[in-house]
Amino acid sequence: MEDEAACDPRDSFRDSGDPATALRGFYMLLRVIICLTAVVGFIRAREEQLKTWLWIYGVLAVLYNPVLPVHLMLRPIWIVANLVTIVLFWAGLLRFRNRLPGSHNNAA
Repeated sequence: MEDEAACDPRDSFRDSGDPATALRGFYMLLRVIICLTAVVGFIRAREEQLKTWLWIYGVLAVLYNPVLPVHLMLRPIWIVANLVTIVLFWAGLLRFRNRLPGSHNNAA
């Protein structure tokens, strides 16, 4: 029962004065931001009918979701996942920026 209380996401946002709690809150906030960004990318990929990007953003949304967090157990795995996420978001930004209405890079 103690383990369940330790994993409660709402505890991350309570101010206890403990630096570890503040760090958990920061990571929870990052999860929320990354998950929401992935959901927006998922919606955009669905609108553009880009199946590869649909899968990429879907997997990222699941991986970083704050409601049912995925635990990859080892820090090196998370470091690689975070670096891959940065590259994918950057590539997705470049991909979709060129497809926005009014963009100078659109093909006529």
